[in-house]
Amino acid sequence: MVSDGGGTALVVSGKELSRVQPGQDLPDGARLLEVRSDRIVISDQGCRRTLMLFADPKAAPAPECDTSGENAD
Repeated sequence: MVSDGGGTALVVSGKELSRVQPGQDLPDGARLLEVRSDRIVISDQGCRRTLMLFADPKAAPAPECDTSGENAD
């Protein structure tokens, strides 16, 4: 389930499926900041990262860390 900035992310961790909304923690401890139709934005150890959905992880570089402080932990 996706929308522009709000909405809910469906997260699979192992065999468990959970719903995570912006502001809540993900199973790995990162915080979900935004849910968009093509990406999510997380905050992980002070880094703001944008993760593209449906992208081939082998072809995509690791997301850059934005430490500008906006919405970071």
